[in-house]
Amino acid sequence: MTAKIVFVLLLLPLLSVDGGKKSIAKFTKKHINPAMKADQCTDVIAGRLINNKNNCREINTFILAEIDKVKTICQQGNGVVESDRVFNVLVCCRKGKKSTPPCSYGGYETKHRIKVECKNGNPLHYDDVDQCPDEFDD
Repeated sequence: MTAKIVFVLLLLPLLSVDGGKKSIAKFTKKHINPAMKADQCTDVIAGRLINNKNNCREINTFILAEIDKVKTICQQGNGVVESDRVFNVLVCCRKGKKSTPPCSYGGYETKHRIKVECKNGNPLHYDDVDQCPDEFDD
């Protein structure tokens, strides 16, 4: 019994390291695509399974940079951190008011400093408040 407890305690640090990798992988899947174009929003969001099966996200923002460039923001510390530099981003907006699949998106590119929530040197959440123009509501 004692050996099992010791074994579990030895595994805990490994589990937390793996959890960090999964979180950075999730952030990358949802928000990183250096070569993406606006007309690819529908295909990329569907291909990466960013929506859940019953709901179309209203908006999803992709940072048009490699993950290593985005990770440099987190050198400033934990919590919500604003980048020192301007990033190119692609904002994908749901077309129309329909929120159930199949989902259709349009997008536009913009440039600005971004905010990400950082933990242990990794971005875990995109924290900017990009908006969709009314043209996507039709």
